[in-house]
Amino acid sequence: MKSLAALVLVSVGLVACTTDSADSAGTPETAAPAPVIEASTDAAPSSTGLSFAQYHSQADIHAYLTSMATQHPDFVSFATLGASRQGREIAYVVVSNKAPSTVPALYFNGTHHGDEWSSTESILGLADYFIVHHADPAVSAILNSYAVYLQPLVNPDGHLARTREDSTGTDPNRDYSYPGRTDAASFKVPEIKLVKDLVDRIKPRAAAAYHSGIEEVLWSWCYTDAASTDDALLSSSGRIAAEAMGFDRYLQSYDDYASTGEFIDYAYSKYGTVALTFEVSTVKTPVATQLAGIVQNSVKGALAFVDAVVQADSGTASTTRTLKPRASYGAAGRRTTPRLE
Repeated sequence: MKSLAALVLVSVGLVACTTDSADSAGTPETAAPAPVIEASTDAAPSSTGLSFAQYHSQADIHAYLTSMATQHPDFVSFATLGASRQGREIAYVVVSNKAPSTVPALYFNGTHHGDEWSSTESILGLADYFIVHHADPAVSAILNSYAVYLQPLVNPDGHLARTREDSTGTDPNRDYSYPGRTDAASFKVPEIKLVKDLVDRIKPRAAAAYHSGIEEVLWSWCYTDAASTDDALLSSSGRIAAEAMGFDRYLQSYDDYASTGEFIDYAYSKYGTVALTFEVSTVKTPVATQLAGIVQNSVKGALAFVDAVVQADSGTASTTRTLKPRASYGAAGRRTTPRLE
């Protein structure tokens, strides 16, 4: 059986998507047609019609998720978690060949930060991949053993406004509890409380939060330089995912910069989730001509991550910790210039 990481993403379409009126995400600038993505002989091209030649509006995202659940009710389901402060839908799809509650969960989310549009599109691309290739042997094996939860929009108000923060100016990815702060002192942002509700229900075996603004993969801890109990598995999974995307940056999140209240620290500390942060593009919202390639690349990273988790669960994984500090990092391994991600 071919591994997931060996399969080539072919579900990145080239037909321009629609943009709607008041709720349209639009595009950062008028763009030329995206470059052709070569199809693999391993699988047929996408049949969903989903394109990454332009960015998708929130109406586009809703239409895609609900249509996939309607067309494929045997393995795709759609659910609404709730609404943002300003009343925008927060929803997800689950892709699985089994009843989701009967198998371990893999959870992927995007757009904690509303101006990081390539993170949103990368989650859509991953959803499209699992749906289009659900019958491929490697993908089917995953869907027989896990339920894949995909949430493109954590922060829809920020996404529409193209701001990092939510509608009150709060950074959503600083609102989670972690070993230094209780649940009662956290989850003040309604959108993050909804993520908590989902995570508490599904208790994911593995998870990745998609961001953008640099190309790298990070793992817990964010709040301390101490290695976690599962550092070998976290670091090896992060390395594998980063190398699949061609990234030479992969490190403990604290060594990038210290932060508190991030999603990955909550998921890992609460449920032992193998939780990573994927930074999928050097620009938060790249021009549309670059989008298809970024989505394709981010899906490759996700598939490699899933492979690593499957191997760990089957007892066949190698979890040797092999970090690669870079020249842009200081002697202690920390970035010499801070960034906000």
